[in-house]
Amino acid sequence: MAPNGNQIIPAGGTTPSLSITAKASGILWGELIPVEELQNETKLIRNNMTKSMANQGSYKSNFKEIAIEGAEIAALAGILQSHPDSLTWKDKAHFVRDFGAQMNQSAIGLSKENFENTRSAFQKLSSVLDGSVPDDAGDVPPSRPFHEAASRKGLMKRIERAKNFLQQDVNSEAKFKSLVDQARREAAIVSALGTVITTAGYEYTEDDEYQKHARSLIDGGREAAAALQDDTYDRFKQAVDKVNKSCTDCHASYGNG
Repeated sequence: MAPNGNQIIPAGGTTPSLSITAKASGILWGELIPVEELQNETKLIRNNMTKSMANQGSYKSNFKEIAIEGAEIAALAGILQSHPDSLTWKDKAHFVRDFGAQMNQSAIGLSKENFENTRSAFQKLSSVLDGSVPDDAGDVPPSRPFHEAASRKGLMKRIERAKNFLQQDVNSEAKFKSLVDQARREAAIVSALGTVITTAGYEYTEDDEYQKHARSLIDGGREAAAALQDDTYDRFKQAVDKVNKSCTDCHASYGNG
């Protein structure tokens, strides 16, 4: 097992709750995160990683963020595999998923080995996003449950960053209008990653109270996205308050990891 508790990936208006629907008919990923937002977020992650992996010094300054982004891109790739819409790398998403997981699992320290293992996984991930599976990709299974590839701790840190942006940066009607595109993407991230951490295999997912907090988080993210679409700032603030309360209540019961 990896230090974060995941399986090691070998190198080589009111919006209805989706989590309830998912139990009966599968997760409706297209309603949680439009494929355009998924692609935009993937591009941002790759751009950030390119800067962070430029050399060992950059890696040392950013390794904790690299680990979070590795978990996030692993989750996004897993989502894309079941998303109703497509991107050019959808048929290779399982490689992106596992290479993202490898980055999350290797970016855990400052050693040269940590850097080189993380860089190797990033180079492979970049190659796949560019359309080419490297010869040394290894035998990557087509499917894998989220909990085996995407660290819950990493996803929760990314959700927290999204929540903080929606709460602290989009803090006036003027910012609500000027930051609408980024706010819409961050709201989608809250809902999508919030849904990922409710899936079987993650810690606490069999606990009804945990699922209740997660439903509130997911619904808050969706309601924030709807308010942005409708240009309704008051509804947006109410939705973000719901997201914040769900995080506070969940952390009070289950901690931060």
